Amino acid sequence: MESWRLWALRLALMALAGTTCLRLLRGLGLGLWPSLVGACLFELNGTFAWFGQGIAIQVAALPLLLLGVEQAGARRMPLGLIFGSAMVMLCGHRLALAPAALLVLAWCAARLGANTRGWALAIGGGVMGMVATLPVLVAPTTLVAAAPLLPGDAALLLFPYVFGDPTAPIAVTGREAAIWRQGGGYLDLTWATLALTGLRRGGRLPWVRLGLGLFVAISLVCAAGLAPGLANPADLIPCWCLAAAVLAALALQDWRDGLVPKFRRTLVLLAPVLPLTLIPIYLNILMAVRDRRHGIAFPGVLIGPSISIALQLVFVVGISALIRHSPSRVRRAAVTALLLANALGLFIGPMVDALSAH
Repeated sequence: MESWRLWALRLALMALAGTTCLRLLRGLGLGLWPSLVGACLFELNGTFAWFGQGIAIQVAALPLLLLGVEQAGARRMPLGLIFGSAMVMLCGHRLALAPAALLVLAWCAARLGANTRGWALAIGGGVMGMVATLPVLVAPTTLVAAAPLLPGDAALLLFPYVFGDPTAPIAVTGREAAIWRQGGGYLDLTWATLALTGLRRGGRLPWVRLGLGLFVAISLVCAAGLAPGLANPADLIPCWCLAAAVLAALALQDWRDGLVPKFRRTLVLLAPVLPLTLIPIYLNILMAVRDRRHGIAFPGVLIGPSISIALQLVFVVGISALIRHSPSRVRRAAVTALLLANALGLFIGPMVDALSAH
């Protein structure tokens, strides 16, 4: 009975995340179709399956926080910031505060600019939410040491199933695969590529694009180990998912407005990163085969990574081929189907595994 209550909470948090993300994107002036796709991408991320404790509350609070900034900019009561900051505090995971604060600060800089009253309302809303949860702030908690982003972690962000079965990857890869249990719902190559195409000039909301781009760049530097105490990769993943959902929606809006997303340029930028993430995977597999680790059979152990990589490339090539042409109804439906199928692939695996664990 207790497990079903937890699942009901997760489903409610998922609904809240999707609804608030949709409201945020529509409030930015994006069309219904790109807003729905972006909201679905964020709602279906698997963090709600893998985060088995209160940390899942923080995931649903992220779009609520950004919606509160929009309310402050419009000189309305920032209810989103009040409730969102309270939810972040109630999750009881202090390492999640830095990534969320960094994302909100970047969004405030992009959307509020020199709007002093908006800044005052935003700060006041955040303070009100935190004051309401003072008992959580003063309660003793155990902080987990933040670990840097390892090559295996980066690989999972682009190729989620590259280690094969998520229930037992430790025997193959060691520490790198532990991020399966630190935070599922990874970005993947398809989602990341579409999001990066949103970082372009000439489209709507240029300051939002710049702010999210700076947030991703700074957080990646922190997660890579230069400032590991600021942000843990597992805590950054939900913030990256939200930033990617907004940027993906902007890229789809660009396509709808007649601006063809530059997939080729994005893939050129990713070209140096892909070998750095993929080579360690195969090196680990070869070392496991050499050491004759239990349960490792060659060449069968190579099938899972190869299928994962091939599927991502198929999705990327398919979407790239479709958006090179005008956004007809059929092409929009095909792009939507590919993106949602890809999102369901991120969501169903962790969800089924979490259900079987109960």
